[in-house]
Amino acid sequence: MRLGRLNVVLNRGKLVSLLIPLIILLQPRSSFTWYNSVFIASFFIAFYLFVVFVNRNSFRLNNTFFGFVLMLSFSFFVGYRFQGSSLLALLCFFSIPLLTTEEKKCALSILTKILAVIIAVSLSFWLLHFFGKAGMVAYRQLDLSIIGNVGYLDDYFFFVDNPTLIFPRFYSIYEEPGALAVLLSLVIIANNFNFKKKPVLVLLFGLIFTYSLAGYMIMTVCFTISKVKSAGKFLKILVGTIVFLVLFYILFKDVEVFQYLIFNRIFGFDEYGLNHRTTSDLNNFYSSYISSVHSLSGMGVGYAGHTFAGGSGYKMFMIDYGWMGLISLLSIYISIGWNCGKQAFVLFVGILLAFLPQGGAFITWQIYKVKP
Repeated sequence: MRLGRLNVVLNRGKLVSLLIPLIILLQPRSSFTWYNSVFIASFFIAFYLFVVFVNRNSFRLNNTFFGFVLMLSFSFFVGYRFQGSSLLALLCFFSIPLLTTEEKKCALSILTKILAVIIAVSLSFWLLHFFGKAGMVAYRQLDLSIIGNVGYLDDYFFFVDNPTLIFPRFYSIYEEPGALAVLLSLVIIANNFNFKKKPVLVLLFGLIFTYSLAGYMIMTVCFTISKVKSAGKFLKILVGTIVFLVLFYILFKDVEVFQYLIFNRIFGFDEYGLNHRTTSDLNNFYSSYISSVHSLSGMGVGYAGHTFAGGSGYKMFMIDYGWMGLISLLSIYISIGWNCGKQAFVLFVGILLAFLPQGGAFITWQIYKVKP
């Protein structure tokens, strides 16, 4: 386009391929954008949508349209309050059919490389601090009340840490190790578990040190599904996975960090598992709510977070969006990846598994993981 005497040439493909990784990396709140995360992420999402939509002369709706209409209706018109992030997410759904295969491949490559650099740098300093006795000093504290939690994170610039944890977990620069683990596992799946690529291998190391049960389960289940090509191979992989898990348990059952963060959460579901992610008040409300007529349309966007003191997981989503919201969301993902092959199906399974502990299936950075 011409701006006065200055000719500004924007290559749509390159710009979109850069904006998508940037949007994904900005979605989990990071230490660098802690107090302005929503504004910054929203700005780049809006810019991305502008670039995508203004470069198209026509827009053809497909079978995802019906899912959009349902989600739109139950997200806004039946909602507890209007939430702009939901509108941006819907528009991002609309943008997916407009992306070219080359743009998506390039975006995934850039995302993987940038994320690998972040993990490599932050993990190196984290390991030096906790195991190399480097004795680094935090230069500031990040208030957790901004995300509905109590306490603070110590910010060491290259990584953050929660000083109240009994055992240190790898946060990198993000708000929560579980959210980081989900992001890492989905990017690894999108790369088809190609650990011959050094960036993908770096992501795997980062995932291991999050000590996230959700991340481990997503990787194990999706890796198993991705390698299944016949009933015989399925049995071999199943037996191999069981043997691996048994050996893993035998080797690490006496290691306190795995005992506390992994095994206790597997064998003590009520105390350490999904119910532990929400308050007792929310759990009591959910028990009666989920079988009531109100659960059909949900209580409205933001109701759970506004009414109850924090939490995460599928219950938060179900209270806000209800059964119709869940059905609408599933219809969108299914329609996007219907004819996209096995890899898209594996990604879909990963998103569903992440939905249980995180409840974040309707957020922008997960949308791009299903490749149409």
